[in-house]
Amino acid sequence: MKALDFLFPRHCNICHKRLLPEEKVVCSECMEDIPFTYFWTVEDNEMADKINARIQEYLVTLPAAEGYPVHRKEQYCNACALMFYRDESNYRQVPMQIKYFANFFVARHFGNLLGEKLGQCPWFTSVDMVIPVPLHWSRAVHRGYNQAYLIARAISKTCSAGTRLIRTDVLYRTRRTKTQTRLTPEEKKVNVAYAFAVRRRAIASIAQKPHHILLVDDVFTTGATLAECYKALKPFVHPDTEFSFASIAYYE
Repeated sequence: MKALDFLFPRHCNICHKRLLPEEKVVCSECMEDIPFTYFWTVEDNEMADKINARIQEYLVTLPAAEGYPVHRKEQYCNACALMFYRDESNYRQVPMQIKYFANFFVARHFGNLLGEKLGQCPWFTSVDMVIPVPLHWSRAVHRGYNQAYLIARAISKTCSAGTRLIRTDVLYRTRRTKTQTRLTPEEKKVNVAYAFAVRRRAIASIAQKPHHILLVDDVFTTGATLAECYKALKPFVHPDTEFSFASIAYYE
């Protein structure tokens, strides 16, 4: 290992300082300074509040003909992000490295770390289905991978509370949406509206019994994308199915 480090030096993905042989992906100093959200210690955190507000907006608009009573209240959905995303912070490179530079090592490292945190939460212990936010097929072909899947795979392997099932055959994007990065909150909501749907062949498997579904994305900003995934799934799942949400970064 020492010879390889000498011939092919590795560098921290945050500060770019040369890594020591025992360090992986990120140097020990940067690991100590990660701006953790600690959302895994608080059930009703601000990320969960945001996504629940969006879910409630959707539920109260459903007509009675669809079987939902007026002003229906959904069970509180839990949510957790690993770290804060700040424009001025070097740690913004973590989701950027995963999303734009195909850094699978960073995705696995921080996905594992997120999985460990989720494993500490009693409210995530019953998760039995992990669904990453899907890319449109054209973007997936161009990029060659789905960053949300990389994170979901790491979570499923690390989260200590049982075996997780990743399902990439349930949701799909109905159209290619614009990147959300430079859009206003309202534009983001419009951009992803009705952008997801459930594959017909998956309906029976998600409807036959209650599940606890964990929806995974790379960055949480307004919650619009994850809320749209929820809206696509909700009519087809068992009535007692629970939903939770997770991401690497939470945008402040």
